Amino acid sequence: LFVCRALSCLSYRTIDAPLTIIHTIIDIAVIQGTTVLHGIRLQIGDEDEHGGEHGGVDDEEMRSLCSKGMCVSVMLELLKHLKAAYALSDAKVRGFNESKEQPSKAEKATVDAGPPFQPDVLFRGGYVPGAPGDARAGADALERLMVTCHVHHQE
Repeated sequence: LFVCRALSCLSYRTIDAPLTIIHTIIDIAVIQGTTVLHGIRLQIGDEDEHGGEHGGVDDEEMRSLCSKGMCVSVMLELLKHLKAAYALSDAKVRGFNESKEQPSKAEKATVDAGPPFQPDVLFRGGYVPGAPGDARAGADALERLMVTCHVHHQE
């Protein structure tokens, strides 16, 4: 949360900086978010690799998954914040090429004075043993956030 808050407060000189951060978030969220969603659903019995009943919830694994889910949710909220603050369209984000090396021609960044970065943190309470419904609700909310941010695992 601290790193995301710090990144949200920086004043970037060119538009490449927030676009690079957004692309990094997307890369991380696609892998980690998908892993968290699958892991939670497997743990609580919503998914089973073999179509059978699941043997029970591993509390330590669920704590770890919920913690990772919290981190992914905060990063996705930062993505939304940066897109709004720098008026970045989905097309602009998709069209950005991180590997280009033309810093002298980089578009200047202009910040829209908007609300400060105050993310809705999913899984804030972590995983509470005996309450898998909270983890399920968190996973559902994370999946909706990933769809809203256009972060999908592409096979």
